[in-house]
Amino acid sequence: MQQLAALAGVSAMTVSRALRDDPHVLPETKALIRALAEEYGYRPRTTVIRTSLPTLGCILPLVADPFYALVLSSILKFTFRHGYHLFVSETENAPQRTGTELLRMVSHGVSGILIASGNHDPLTRAMLLPVLGKGVPVVGLDMTVAEIPIDIVANQEEEIAATVITYLLRLNHRHIGYLEWASQPDNRRRRAIFQALYQRGLANSPHHQLARQPIGKHPADIYRLFCSGTTLPTAIIAFSDVVAQQFQHLAIQQGLRIPGDFSLISIANVNGSEYFSPPLTTVEQYPGRLGEQATALLIQRINACDDFTTPRQRISIPINLQVRNSCAAPTCTATKRFAALWHE
Repeated sequence: MQQLAALAGVSAMTVSRALRDDPHVLPETKALIRALAEEYGYRPRTTVIRTSLPTLGCILPLVADPFYALVLSSILKFTFRHGYHLFVSETENAPQRTGTELLRMVSHGVSGILIASGNHDPLTRAMLLPVLGKGVPVVGLDMTVAEIPIDIVANQEEEIAATVITYLLRLNHRHIGYLEWASQPDNRRRRAIFQALYQRGLANSPHHQLARQPIGKHPADIYRLFCSGTTLPTAIIAFSDVVAQQFQHLAIQQGLRIPGDFSLISIANVNGSEYFSPPLTTVEQYPGRLGEQATALLIQRINACDDFTTPRQRISIPINLQVRNSCAAPTCTATKRFAALWHE
């Protein structure tokens, strides 16, 4: 528009008025400006029509995490179908960022917030009260816990632990290890698994944290991952399919066989676990259902003009064990071979 104004020897305002056929602009000026606009292919910008669609906030630990990517996908689809915008942010598992992101959501005028804390620390009163005090409902996802009551939609970690351990016991495993990331803080999944082991008389199971390192540069010594004195695991529970995938790759590099030398079972059923070699036995957590039900509950709270006097809900998403080829009964031959490899 500024270029047209310069060519016509008029102001930008006059160009704008001429293109809108303002009667106060001289006919010859209009004709000149329109001719120049046609010659130079000028098209006025389309006016952006702003809508009054409400916006929901969604705070996740890592958007790229396979589990949370599926959760987010279901939330996006649900909000679109129900006429909401979605404002997404991530904390990168940093506890100090959670409170900041909550306040940022409120400052952007969201109608409600979905949050998965990810760092396993509880959402504190100091984080939540400024949000709830402005009438913005909050629904927690996955393993989120809070110091004051909020709605939670999640799998039952105790059910997950009982499912995987019961299955391994049926295969006659009695020495069961647990594997997670080295940077992982204390969390509900770890506590649930060790509580389930303790309840079944398997309290001294080995535990290891796998370093988050590029596989090709830092191959782990698999034989010594589960040093517990005298006992070698015949089965390993991985915190997630991503952990299981890296561990499986490292084990194969070291010449170990799954499930020949040990069984491997995981949790999530994402990241193409059915295409692992061998296909991974894992717990299906249904992240899509989790995201959809959490969003539905949040919209319900918004539409009801929730005054936070009604009891908060905890909705449990059912799980299902996907049995594939990474688990088998332990054998004496495998145990001896694993032990020989261990002591090489």
